[in-house]
This record gives sequence, C-alpha cells and structure tokens, in this order.
Amino acid sequence: MSLNITVTQTIGSVNVFSGGSITKDSTGISWTINPQFFNPGGLVVICPLLKSIIEQNQFVSIADLNTQGQSLYSKNYDDCTIIEAKAVRHAALGNLWKTLLKAESNDSPSAKRIELSDSDIDSLVAEILSQCVC
Repeated sequence: MSLNITVTQTIGSVNVFSGGSITKDSTGISWTINPQFFNPGGLVVICPLLKSIIEQNQFVSIADLNTQGQSLYSKNYDDCTIIEAKAVRHAALGNLWKTLLKAESNDSPSAKRIELSDSDIDSLVAEILSQCVC
C-alpha cells in the first residue's frame, strides 16, 4: 500500500534560544540560533526541515556583509556603526534564509517538502531575527 498524506501544521509563535552568540573571523560571521516553533495552543511544532534550514545556514561572508552594507548605508560592513552593523547582519542573514525557504517552497509539486507563502516566510524570518541579539 502507498499513502500520500499531507499534514498541515500552523506555527503560532517562535522562540529563539542562544540568539546572541556570534563569532567573527576573516571570512565572515556565524551565529548560534536555535529556533523552536509552537502552534497557536503553545505546543511544540516539530518541523525538522524548517529548523535545519535556519540552524545550518547561520554564516554570512564578509563579502555579503559588505554588499549589504553598501546597499543600506553606502559603506563596507566594518565601517558601519554598531546600529548599522546590526541592521546589515539582520538583512544579510534574513535574505539568506528567505532565499533558502523560498527555494524549498517553490520546488516542483512532487518534490516540495514545505509550503510557505512569501508573506509567511517574511514574517517567520522577521520574528526569528527580532529575537536575535546578533
């Protein structure tokens, strides 16, 4: 027997643990972000794909940070103020996650592993970043 079952889960909230741990070296910046997802009733939502996309993509290269800095403030990342640097980091990391989430969601119907609208992706990324000290 072969079953094709789709289960829809609603994420009502997100909690981020260890959202402020940042390491920087000559190649870029890495964060330690451990998101946990909850349904509207407060129960944990198990979504390994969503969690792994966030957890496995927490590095942004200096080149990407510089590009984002020039886009936002017309300067390289290292020349940004503390407030500007945080905005650059959030924009660069958010853009990375949005790209990866959209790629998973826009995959062919037979291979699609997650289904999120663009506005849901934007809201999810914004909520995670709002809880990050990074």
